[in-house]
Amino acid sequence: IRDSGCAGLVLGQAQVSELHPNFLINNGEASAAHLEALGLEVAKRVKNSCGISLQWEIIRLGNEVGETPKN
Repeated sequence: IRDSGCAGLVLGQAQVSELHPNFLINNGEASAAHLEALGLEVAKRVKNSCGISLQWEIIRLGNEVGETPKN
C-alpha cells in the first residue's frame, strides 16, 4: 500500500494512515461510503502499481457504494 503511494491518501474525512497504511481512519465525519470508496481506491492503485489484488479482511454490512438501498 505504501509502495503504491496510498499512505496518507484522503477522501473527504476518510484517510489512509501514514504510519500503518493498512488502516483507514475517520478524521471526523467520514461516511461509510467514503471509507468504502477510499478502500476501493487503494485496492485499485495497488493492483495497478504492484499487480496484487487486495481483499477486505472485515465483514461489511449495508449497501455497496453506489448501490440503491433495497426496501
